Amino acid sequence: MKKILSISFIIIIAAVIVIYLNISNITKSVIEDAATQTLGVDVKITQLDIDVIGKTASANGIKIYNPENFSEPLAIDIGTVNVKLGQISPELINIEEINISNTKIFLEVTKNGTNLGKIADNTKSVSEPSKQKETSNKTDEASSNKIIIDNFSITNSEIIPQITLIKGSKSGKIALPDIKLQGIGKKENGILVKDAIAQITQKVIKNAEQSSYDAGMLKGMAKNVLENMKLDTSMIDKAKDTIDNITDDAKKIGDELKDGLKDGLKNIFKQ
Repeated sequence: MKKILSISFIIIIAAVIVIYLNISNITKSVIEDAATQTLGVDVKITQLDIDVIGKTASANGIKIYNPENFSEPLAIDIGTVNVKLGQISPELINIEEINISNTKIFLEVTKNGTNLGKIADNTKSVSEPSKQKETSNKTDEASSNKIIIDNFSITNSEIIPQITLIKGSKSGKIALPDIKLQGIGKKENGILVKDAIAQITQKVIKNAEQSSYDAGMLKGMAKNVLENMKLDTSMIDKAKDTIDNITDDAKKIGDELKDGLKDGLKNIFKQ
């Protein structure tokens, strides 16, 4: 009996060691599946490292692929993600901090929308039962855990226009303004992983589309599509007003010069 217990104990220890050594690979697969289902596009993680004792994690090379009917393979290429974990329980995971940096967002513009907008739309439909996809037990179990994210930030990132409706605009990349979010899921005392992914994605894409609009990269899109995007048009409107004012002032000065020239010529001929 003692021998059986000893063997069982050794098997349990061996299993724990195997799980510990492979926890990064196991978690990597779960995150890829959850993100793919939430965003409606393929998501792949190049490298994921987890320090269980230190409660930290880091990931490199997260590839978010484009939806169907877009030309380029990638929509977003996330360079580095650093995570600091807080309290962890079977029901709730508290994440103290997530910092994302060196991200490249590849913009494709059509008359009916952008590749980023399509991904954002996918996240909005994720909670509708009729549109949910069948998931593996592994992902279902992981997705049922609730999380709170105290601080989230994305820094040192850029938007790269791949395809736009403006000739010659592909080369002009722009910086994505830093984004900081706090208390994700705190009010609800925890939200599902897919809902946290959806909230963050929608915020990042909203900012990316706003920056693209301000830089004139969305020119040529259908007016109703731009209206549905609910972007802040005040910067463009202010610029238009400034140009109109400059044009009016220039016209006024031109008219005054023209009238002055006429009067001057009249006086010359009178002499």
